[in-house]
Amino acid sequence: MNLVRAENEELLWSERFEREFATLWNLEREIIARIAQRLEHADVGPHSPPEPAQDAAALDSLLRANAVANEPTTAQTIAEARRLFTLALRSPARAVEAKAGLAAVHLLTALSSRLGSASDLSQCDRLVHEALAADPRNARALNTLGALRRATGKLREALGAYEAAIAWIAMTPALTPKSAG
Repeated sequence: MNLVRAENEELLWSERFEREFATLWNLEREIIARIAQRLEHADVGPHSPPEPAQDAAALDSLLRANAVANEPTTAQTIAEARRLFTLALRSPARAVEAKAGLAAVHLLTALSSRLGSASDLSQCDRLVHEALAADPRNARALNTLGALRRATGKLREALGAYEAAIAWIAMTPALTPKSAG
């Protein structure tokens, strides 16, 4: 997989991953963590002003929440992911991703145990729609919407949301693989 700067096709990061299909969810989180680590040490260039401290803290919370969300599901990991996504909401620049992540946590809570409630489904629905109103192409929000619709028996709507998520992921230029030589 390659990460290429869109404006000049500079190769920022490259790594090869070979995993079983069943571990694809874990692979996604591993790739995100490695890209974030690489970008931390990359020269972002003159076009990217430094982030305000609030945005940097929100980004840190968001990255940590994503990592926690990838851990085995326990009451503790759900609570920690919820806490970190909520912290990330403090930054308007990170609000869409934080809302999409928090929506996924509410859905997981509703579906995973006796802790869940109709309130969690309602919160999931509200957050996912707020995220999509701000960014209709947000793949995580679309994926969560698909899972929510599937869980509530609205299979056609679920399929539409999943197809939209896949379409936007496929069209994301920053992660378009660069052909080898």
